[in-house]
Amino acid sequence: MKKLIISLITLSLLAACNGSSSDNGADFALTDLNGKNHKLSDYRGKWVVVNYWATWCPPCRKEIPDFVKFQQNHDNVQILGIAYEDAAIEKLRHFVQEFQINYPILTVDVYNPPATILNNTPLPTTVIYDPNGRQVEKRIGPMTEHDLAAAINP
Repeated sequence: MKKLIISLITLSLLAACNGSSSDNGADFALTDLNGKNHKLSDYRGKWVVVNYWATWCPPCRKEIPDFVKFQQNHDNVQILGIAYEDAAIEKLRHFVQEFQINYPILTVDVYNPPATILNNTPLPTTVIYDPNGRQVEKRIGPMTEHDLAAAINP
């Protein structure tokens, strides 16, 4: 029950944010768990998969192993996970270790998110950009390794 209430509060907060989205391929700059800055434009020339998720989100947790496997098997793809929750860095690091996540996890201030990321979306949501930085897909809900391959290799 407590997780359900937290989920509903977080979704309400997401819905209350009124920034613009990155649907136009707008660049963003976010920091990973080690303090390194990542910009969407840093990855031009590769497919970029931006996955909005949270540790408390069961569908997010279910899709992560597919993302890990996909990242491991595709050199022309960079997955970026955006941890869209108010969580301590150590909690996120523990989660990354537990799930053996092999791609950067970026953090965001959910109470004051940048306007260049999605702010009004359910979790998980995945946005895929082609090597030129154009958005080619936005999926609300979990994705599998097969879904990722179909979106990147139509």
